Amino acid sequence: MGDSMLSRIGVCMVTYALPPDHSGAAKQAITLASELISNHGVDIFFITQGNTQKSQFEKYVSGFRVIRIYKESLFWKILAPVRFFITFFIERNNYSVIHVHGVGYLGKIAVLFGKLFNKPVILKMTMFTEDDAMSIKRSSWFDFWFFTKATRYIAITRSFLESCLQAGVPERKIVLIPNGVDTGRFKPISTTEKKKQREKLGLPCDKTILVYAGIIRPEKGIDFLLDALQLIVRERSDVYLLVLGPLESWLPEEERQYAEAVVRRMAAPELKDFVRYGGKVDNVHEFFQVADIFVSASKREGFPNVLLEAMSAGLPPVVVNIPGIHERILQNGVNGIVVSKPDVSNFVLKVLMVVDDVHFRQILSSSALATIGQHYSISAIADRYQELYTELCDSVI
Repeated sequence: MGDSMLSRIGVCMVTYALPPDHSGAAKQAITLASELISNHGVDIFFITQGNTQKSQFEKYVSGFRVIRIYKESLFWKILAPVRFFITFFIERNNYSVIHVHGVGYLGKIAVLFGKLFNKPVILKMTMFTEDDAMSIKRSSWFDFWFFTKATRYIAITRSFLESCLQAGVPERKIVLIPNGVDTGRFKPISTTEKKKQREKLGLPCDKTILVYAGIIRPEKGIDFLLDALQLIVRERSDVYLLVLGPLESWLPEEERQYAEAVVRRMAAPELKDFVRYGGKVDNVHEFFQVADIFVSASKREGFPNVLLEAMSAGLPPVVVNIPGIHERILQNGVNGIVVSKPDVSNFVLKVLMVVDDVHFRQILSSSALATIGQHYSISAIADRYQELYTELCDSVI
């Protein structure tokens, strides 16, 4: 199918957040959309909800037109589903396919609109144990009924695919497409460049730098990483932790208190010389390029985009296992280190093994890069979405 044909395909991408509000699923949606519009001739705009006062004024994100349904008060929150439906209707001539990143109530609105106005709807499942098919089926027959009315389902790992099959979703409607990474942006740099970049970013040149990136909230396990760092710095001073990620005002009060406590802990006397909290940054790739090891103790993920980005930048990952997620990406001891249980002492041993064995670290790094190149480049992932969009448009015609 040529580009001239594909240029007539319009896609309405639906997300639960977009910058300046933080969302891993939204970040992946933008990465995919950028590749599709640049190299695959697909026209894309976004419909999303506004979670903060600041976000309601952002009409464009990464060059994409964004329509935000801002829920200013309880009254407008109640009317939000109707406002989304009306927006789908007003914009109906600007798209052929609705692609929802996440399921939830926006998925239900999209499915209803799609059925009424003959628009194919793709539901991308993004958080295992939350919006995979079996989790939805267990939580609500009403939600699952709507879920079953979508045109296609994107399973980002085999765990999501198997959940769909177990729930009775027809296999022909499930498409296994993992998330992708922009390998042109997230790529390794030379040792010389690494030293220059560290100086530019104000990072120590004489330490092994561990890096974590993600929103600061309990499920991400930053407190676990600080526990590990505390054990490490009691014995040695050559390891440094860099933590990147926003403190979001829209989080529940309990989670905001956790995040604030974590940031205070990083500034405490016993840790402040060995950790830096960088907050929200737009140049995550530059920080990954100057780091040495990616670390994560996250308790829950749908598909860890930040892990792919770190591997694409040449970082060997050391992670606490999330069942059904990490084993789909990492081979323990081959392209990363997977710690089976959240045991701080064992995690520290594994981290220090990679810190001290530079040759082993290089082997892990090379294998991580190969994994990304073979399975997760955004160009190859976009090819598969292009084929799916075309198939759905042809079936409607």
